[in-house]
Amino acid sequence: MRVQELLEELGVYMVAFDRAGYGESDPDPRRSVRSAALDVEDLADALGLGDRFHLVCSSLGSHAGWAAIRYIPHRLAGVAMMAPVVNYRWRGLPRGLARQLYRKQPAGDRWSLRVAYYAPWLLHWWMSQPWLPTSTVVDGSGTFPNALDEKNRVMALSNGMFHQVRSRSFHFRR
Repeated sequence: MRVQELLEELGVYMVAFDRAGYGESDPDPRRSVRSAALDVEDLADALGLGDRFHLVCSSLGSHAGWAAIRYIPHRLAGVAMMAPVVNYRWRGLPRGLARQLYRKQPAGDRWSLRVAYYAPWLLHWWMSQPWLPTSTVVDGSGTFPNALDEKNRVMALSNGMFHQVRSRSFHFRR
């Protein structure tokens, strides 16, 4: 049985969306953590996903997952985060350990996390500007602990694929 047939048989409906200002989505200068959760809720309502739904997030998209947990937990049947950006303010992470791990991050990653927390409406600009330190994932300077992911990162940088994808990812629709 093909995956698509199995998903249909199980009644699984998968939806992906671009965060404000990314891909085909318009920027929102008033964006906040709360508005990210409400965007998820509005999308679920518009698609008729029901009173409760599962949310699967990856990487920086986990920002919406954290927001949903905080602001619309009553709507969530479950949340899965794949390779999420660490939330150093998570109450379950011991404060001293959180501070220690945060300080080990490269300066650009620490600044990106600060911008995401204190000025989420500025995050798109921050991640796409070339002048100040930004996320090591975005600028391609980070390394991966997994050897295969690291090999793919190096290959994408060497053949120009990384920069092509990055320029498409930060496209504003006008």
